[in-house]
Amino acid sequence: EFDDKPIDSPEEDKFGFKPLAETIADSISKMTASEGTVIAINGPWGSGKSSLINLIRNHLDNSPKKDDLKIVDFKCWWFRGEDALTIAFFRELYSIIAPSLTWLTKIKLKIALSKLGQYLSLVDVGTAGKIISIIGTFIAQAKTIEALHKQLSRALADMDFKCLIIIDDIDRLSPDEAILIFRLVKSVGGLPKVMYLLAYDRQLAEKIVTVRYPSEGPHYLEKIVQASFDLPEPNRLSLEKEFLRRLDDVIEERAFRTGVYFRSLFAEMIVPEIRTPRDLVRTLNPLTVTWPAVKGEVNVTDFLCTETLRVKRPELYYALRSNKDHLTRTESEEAAMERGYHSPSPSKDPSTQPYKPPQAQTYENIFLKLEPDKREPEAERERIRRGLMLLFPALARIWSPNNYRDDDPDTWERQRRVCSPKHFDTYFRFALQDDVLSSGEIKELITGARDPEFIRQSLLDASQRELPNGDTKASLLLDALNVHADEISDDQVESLLKAVYSIADNLAPLDPLWRASLRRLEKLTYTLTKPRFSLEERSRIVLNASAEATLGWLGYLASWPYGNWFGSSGNWPYGDPTLPLENMPETLWLTTREHASKIKDRFIVRIEAADDGSLINCPYLGCVLLGWRKNADKTRVRAWVSTVLEKDVAVTRLATAFTLISLETFPGRSYTALTDELELVVGLNEFLNRATEVKNAGTLDKKDHVNLAIFLEAWRKQENRNNNAEDK
Repeated sequence: EFDDKPIDSPEEDKFGFKPLAETIADSISKMTASEGTVIAINGPWGSGKSSLINLIRNHLDNSPKKDDLKIVDFKCWWFRGEDALTIAFFRELYSIIAPSLTWLTKIKLKIALSKLGQYLSLVDVGTAGKIISIIGTFIAQAKTIEALHKQLSRALADMDFKCLIIIDDIDRLSPDEAILIFRLVKSVGGLPKVMYLLAYDRQLAEKIVTVRYPSEGPHYLEKIVQASFDLPEPNRLSLEKEFLRRLDDVIEERAFRTGVYFRSLFAEMIVPEIRTPRDLVRTLNPLTVTWPAVKGEVNVTDFLCTETLRVKRPELYYALRSNKDHLTRTESEEAAMERGYHSPSPSKDPSTQPYKPPQAQTYENIFLKLEPDKREPEAERERIRRGLMLLFPALARIWSPNNYRDDDPDTWERQRRVCSPKHFDTYFRFALQDDVLSSGEIKELITGARDPEFIRQSLLDASQRELPNGDTKASLLLDALNVHADEISDDQVESLLKAVYSIADNLAPLDPLWRASLRRLEKLTYTLTKPRFSLEERSRIVLNASAEATLGWLGYLASWPYGNWFGSSGNWPYGDPTLPLENMPETLWLTTREHASKIKDRFIVRIEAADDGSLINCPYLGCVLLGWRKNADKTRVRAWVSTVLEKDVAVTRLATAFTLISLETFPGRSYTALTDELELVVGLNEFLNRATEVKNAGTLDKKDHVNLAIFLEAWRKQENRNNNAEDK
């Protein structure tokens, strides 16, 4: 089904070749071929020339006059080199004629053919001459080619049947070999009762002969060929129908084909690339290998598009593969990066300069370069532009901002689209990366969401598996719960949050990435509660879940809703303090004012009872210390910090707690030392001296040493920028 083989019978014809095949076959049957005839079938590579020839032969084999015609296939591409082609050509001509001749005629014919072959060779006789001379010993070297031709013609005229020599796949030959075939046919084409059926790409053939015979050009072929037929282009609808029929044998699911998204991309990115039957086969064949490797892990429509580009437009495919950041970045990320994550600085260091997104023309230069021989390049360029904007909203945002719709990264991730940064690499590496969950793992997680113990154990196990970016697999599970929150029922929400809150501190890595874990937990809380519950309902759920929360997460949870109501210093946080709260939208708040105060009080009780040893290892240490300071005795917090600084590892923990990392900067990561916040719990000079001492002592393990060095380097850069600003 998926072999790139021509069809053999009319029953296999899907593209309407049968009528032309019958017409040519009938013409061949009726020809007298008194002086030989050359018929040509013209069509580009892969358009179905071999299939048409097979249908012609099938029709001739079933013709009432089949005994009057002898057919031989001269498979010219079996032979390499002009010598081999010349010998093989005349052997084939002799083999079909000889059985019907008398002994004497055979001898004459063999001699004539051998000598004619020597004369017609386009290169020095060489090996061909030595072989041909074995059967050419009876003829004098001085005999003219005209005499040889007459001798051969007389021998052929005695036959009571016609010969048809089929020469297909001339496209496969080198230019010199193709020229030789045309020369051989031209020289002996006038022989009686011998017909030729040639198949080649006329445009390619005309280029070849124009180079060799510039004065004749295309007229060279016109002198050889008496009848020429252009292969009919397959009906576009027939190609589409056959593509989808064969696609069903590779991809079993059908539902994706009913959507507008598939129909749009199929029309823009796939159908225009399938112009010939061979295009169809070449596009579908790789899917038999690549699809099983990613089945269930990618969006089917997106994968069909990228695979079509890989086969038909490799340059564009590699351009896409090499530009993940530009193709998967959301509007909010682009805007944030354009604002810049770094403080203004006169430095020329690119890591301290605001990000500038590429302009529309830059994207065009990257993705819309077309091969020079493409027809209608402007129309092609616009078609590809439309298709790419459907695949990658980031391009639509640049190329067509007026028609651009808002980003929906969660939906893209849920649908496992190629524009999702988590799934992009799967399309180009044909395997899940370490930082992507399989669809089976996600299904198991969502199904098990009603079992708190399953959720706890799954997250704890995942927290022990480190990812290449330094985070843990637990972050992937939390992201999956966020993205697939709609699949979790209302009655599961409270028990799920209790389970997650009870182990929250165990899920955050003890390095500057801990804030990413906080954001995931915060987002999960919002996603599971705000869209589906009233303020009173979600407030009750969060309050109940907080009863089992770990200390670090409870500290953050206490500051978050409480800060929404009262601000960071007890003031109204949202502008005009005279506005009555009842006029504010209910969706603004996570909890009620009353429950926000209860969560804060719960945290104060827990922090006052906390053991020093466990507190220093809390991944949310910065939130805990600032919350403790804001809501309790400030002097006690500073005293506690000064005491624990006696331990080297505690210095690293504090440095990590007050290091901010941004993964969205371009390129790489950006670190900031939160010295203003740190100064609220410890003297900066005291801490800097102690941190420098610990770093130089070399007593820390590798990871702690790196985290402390990151903090100190970020602090140093900030001080330098501040000093430069003051000097100016």
